[in-house]
Amino acid sequence: MTTLPIRAALLTFVLFASAPLFSQSSNGTISGTVADASGAVVPGVTITATNNATGVVTTALSNDAGVYNFASLSPGTYRVSAALPGFRTQIFNDVQLGTAGQLRLNVTLEVSAAAQSVEVSVEADTIIATSSSSVGGVLPEKQIQDLPLVSNNVLDLVSTLGGTFMTNDKVFGAEQTSFAGVSARDVNIQRDGISVNNQRWPNGLETPTKMNPDLVGEIRMILAPVDAEMGRGNGQIQIQTRSGTNQYRGSATWNVQNTAFDANTWLNNSRSPRITPSWRNGHDYSVAFGGPIKKNKTFFYAVWNQLIVESRTEVFPTVLTDCARLGIFRYFDGYINGNAKQLTTLIGGFTQTSTVNLDGSPKSPDGSALRYLSVFGPLAANPTKPDCSDAQVNTSTLVPNGAATSWDTYRKQLDKTGFIANTLTTMPRANSFDNPNNLTANVPDGLNTATLRWVRTNHGADNLFGAGGDINNERRQINGKIDHNFNDRHKVNASYSYEIDKSDDAALPTWPTGYFGADIRHPQSLGLNFTSTVSNSMVNEARWGFIRTGANTVGAPEREDIGAEVRKTLLQVNGGPVYTSVTNGALGFATYGIADGILYGSHEVSPRWVYADNLSWTRGKHSYKFGGEYRLSSTKSTNQGSVQTGANRPTATMGNATLAQITGFGRSGLAGTNVSGSQQLAENLLTFLSGSLSGLRQGRFVNQAKPAWNDYPNEFAKVRDIAQNEFSFFFKDDYKATRDLTLNLGVRWDYYGVPYERNGLTTFERRRQLSFWNIRPKLQRLDETWTSRRPDGDHLCWAELLQPGPGHLQPGHE
Repeated sequence: MTTLPIRAALLTFVLFASAPLFSQSSNGTISGTVADASGAVVPGVTITATNNATGVVTTALSNDAGVYNFASLSPGTYRVSAALPGFRTQIFNDVQLGTAGQLRLNVTLEVSAAAQSVEVSVEADTIIATSSSSVGGVLPEKQIQDLPLVSNNVLDLVSTLGGTFMTNDKVFGAEQTSFAGVSARDVNIQRDGISVNNQRWPNGLETPTKMNPDLVGEIRMILAPVDAEMGRGNGQIQIQTRSGTNQYRGSATWNVQNTAFDANTWLNNSRSPRITPSWRNGHDYSVAFGGPIKKNKTFFYAVWNQLIVESRTEVFPTVLTDCARLGIFRYFDGYINGNAKQLTTLIGGFTQTSTVNLDGSPKSPDGSALRYLSVFGPLAANPTKPDCSDAQVNTSTLVPNGAATSWDTYRKQLDKTGFIANTLTTMPRANSFDNPNNLTANVPDGLNTATLRWVRTNHGADNLFGAGGDINNERRQINGKIDHNFNDRHKVNASYSYEIDKSDDAALPTWPTGYFGADIRHPQSLGLNFTSTVSNSMVNEARWGFIRTGANTVGAPEREDIGAEVRKTLLQVNGGPVYTSVTNGALGFATYGIADGILYGSHEVSPRWVYADNLSWTRGKHSYKFGGEYRLSSTKSTNQGSVQTGANRPTATMGNATLAQITGFGRSGLAGTNVSGSQQLAENLLTFLSGSLSGLRQGRFVNQAKPAWNDYPNEFAKVRDIAQNEFSFFFKDDYKATRDLTLNLGVRWDYYGVPYERNGLTTFERRRQLSFWNIRPKLQRLDETWTSRRPDGDHLCWAELLQPGPGHLQPGHE
């Protein structure tokens, strides 16, 4: 026996790194020692492994040390036989080889004068425990099919295996879930030898495409790996997709979930009219079919999966009553207005009680007359129509611009740009005058603000970028796998999944006249494995694959189909639209205008490319294996604004400027204080109708290493393209020290390159070079956001955005 010099070093340690990111071969190995009845090793024995499902036959010979080794066999159930002239053929039936499994089958041959055989049935209840030093568990195909699974995502089945600690009884998408002592988001998940963890948004046990039970043949969980090939961390999930067999087989499943028999809550039943519970109806169906293209040689397997989800929710946005739309504020002297269900209470020494009936008609708390107040100035006479359409502001005294005498210095009339008028046109009429949503803040007062009750229907329920929160997202998915055996020495298999996820839940309209946003993704996963038997003692495995994640989460203005139409409804300044943000929510409005929804648009794509090669070499009692892997990870994001502020785009904040608060508005009989009650609500109404702004903001950024800010609106999206190079190498020796003792020895080295921005925008410390590929970042200036306010602290309004001047939105302003 020859001893290699490196063997002494390998005996000293087994090296594991801490970040579980790289993959290993999904094929398994069967090895052992062949001896005769006296215990002497027997060389030259023909060992044959026949896959029961496909009929594919693989052969090996025992070497001079009596050792045989099948270095790379596809997972499945095998019939293993050992034959040598003059000896009885020994046969092992039903040998179960799992994903990346390592089985040891020792053969003892008996002398025989005639052709005889000895058959043994192999029980493999716990594959990992009997085949390797690693600790974990296995879910075979039958258990995957039999276990109940509401979500139809096989990763949820990991919770049935020991070693997983769940928070709130959730594994899927739970950041706090621990797996093998580490956070589930840092656990490597491989599918057919390729890592398939989410690239940009890791969150719990999550993969780019959902894996239906009909797609998966086995789930193998490793809690404590003792294998240098696996390496890089405690814990790993290995998933093997199904392959076709020599028989044509198919299946179809259909799962339905709805709320037809769900009980309503007591609170919903107590409201008048009764609040119906949110309605949902989901249909999850899959069709699977597989079989031979050419028996014993080429096989296919395909799965189609689709999830259709519809939901209805009754929503209760606050809207203005007919009189309030005209700037006419109604109240009763000495009382704080209250809706139809308001209980009588004291607030700051004033009585708040119900001042409106359920049909919206005024109700005097003490028999006194209803009072009318125009927020723009004195009324010529009280209106007589219920909708206050005959109200007239006193124009006996005019100011130079033709407006009537007003209460406030700056807010003299309805917004002149037409933006607020357009908002009022799209704002639906109130149909409920109590508090149906059981609000505790910004409660409609019934007389001036009320509620619109309507049922909103949307498709899908996804607003988490695919990070574990999209189990109810509408999807269409196609999965396929091809296995081809060129001959008994060369074979290849390829698996691919493509999914279309779509939801309109990214930005929901407050009013039925608004538009839905959209969340669209096209995740993919591809794995290609080529196995070649170079000689009786040498096998090479090459792997190539990629995953692609990405989310397009946009509000209505950023949708590709209707975005241009929606943007035209916004106020245009310097050739681009101005978006709206709300800080003064006392009227109860979430947003203003028909361009409702989230204030940002995010487009990103995050591919990961993997290249790997392993070489197995059996020499004497040693089974050597060495190889390496290269991975290029990247994520390119195109962001039109931030989640909190939408600050990349011109954004106007509704409200009153700090140095331009409402003045001269006090009036006897308006009950309440300056922070609550009728006085404050009337001031808020004036702020809204006049188009008053508290500030403007727009983020400036660069997309290239050049000394110039972006040119809005021609360049409205910030682009960042981040990439990272990673390498890993390993060498291991499964040394059969004795017939019943195998030493797993190995060494592994992993390298993480420094992430860099491909356009040279990576920030770095001066005089230091940190990029692995010698790409020197060129920009040292950070993005900044500027806030606009008139230098004198004067009032800002929508109309002033259209006029040039200091502090207004202009190209090139810093």
